[in-house]
Amino acid sequence: MEHGFPTKDWDKAKEETRNLLVERAKRKNTIAYSEVSAQIAHIIYLDAHDPRLGYLLGEISEKEHFEKRGMLSVLVVHLSGDMKPGKGFFELAGELGYDVSDKAKKEKFWIDELIKVYNYWSEKL
Repeated sequence: MEHGFPTKDWDKAKEETRNLLVERAKRKNTIAYSEVSAQIAHIIYLDAHDPRLGYLLGEISEKEHFEKRGMLSVLVVHLSGDMKPGKGFFELAGELGYDVSDKAKKEKFWIDELIKVYNYWSEKL
């Protein structure tokens, strides 16, 4: 079991989420947490505010980071309000060694990472 789901379902949801994010990155678009959860609901149900969605996105981003493609979950944003990734994205960035110690550094990291992901994947069209 992975986060309360059969491992095969968790892995399938993670793969589908990654594919969804790659397609968005190729088109240089973001996606809302609610849209991600709706897209994988046929595999596993995770509400947009469910912390397990953050774990799923974090697993994707960590792997992508180590593959030098950028934190792919940078594309997943709050639909209302700031249109930025959530707190967990920035916490993971800090764990991966990025300096996100204040608001200005978080903002710069977010923009730089978004550009990095867009540039990497848009070249793969």
